[in-house]
Order: sequence, then structure tokens, then C-alpha cells
Amino acid sequence: PGRAVDISAVDGQVFSASCRACRIFTEETIALGRGRPDQIGQPWGDLVGNGTFSDGDHQNHLHAGWRQAG
Repeated sequence: PGRAVDISAVDGQVFSASCRACRIFTEETIALGRGRPDQIGQPWGDLVGNGTFSDGDHQNHLHAGWRQAG
């Protein structure tokens, strides 16, 4: 169990693989240090690894999930 959020738009643009602002936001989220999500679902295969994944269910939003503390 944990906590998660799905982000469907960035800077007023609908989240998609062709949205440049969405890609930048995703890259910045991946680069976060402390507080970085434990899992990040997103549409770009080249960003997969270290808790970041891409699949058919995550082509139109960024999923950020954190494990429950304790």
C-alpha cells in the first residue's frame, strides 16, 4: 500500500508522449533527490529504470507513487 497521484496535464497541455512540457516535467521528476516518487509511470521507453516504467496504461498521464512510510 502507498500513496499515488496521476498527472494528466502540464502547463495546460494534455499529457502525451508528444508534449514537450510533459517530457521535461517527467525528466525533472525523475531527477528529484529526497522525496522523489518510488515509482513513476510515463509514456517514454527511454526513461525506464530505477523505479520508472512505461506501459500501455501510462501513455496519457504521469503516475507518481510513494511507498507508505513505516
